[in-house]
Amino acid sequence: MEIVVLFVFLAIALLGWGCGVVHDRLFSYHPLESELETPAHGDHAIQEEMSLKDILKTNSTKGFDAI
Repeated sequence: MEIVVLFVFLAIALLGWGCGVVHDRLFSYHPLESELETPAHGDHAIQEEMSLKDILKTNSTKGFDAI
C-alpha cells in the first residue's frame, strides 16, 4: 500500500514539475520599455547601507510606540 502512495506522490510531483517547465517556456517575462527606463527601486538603490543603530531607530516593531 505504501509503495502505491509513493508512486502516486511521484506522479503528482512530476506532473507539477512538467507544468512548471511548460509554463516557463510559454510565458516568459519581457519588461516594457517604460520599465527599462525607470529604476524599479527608486531612491533605495542610491542609499548607503544602514548601520545597526540606524536600523533600530527606524524599526517599526516597537509596539504601540511605532504608531
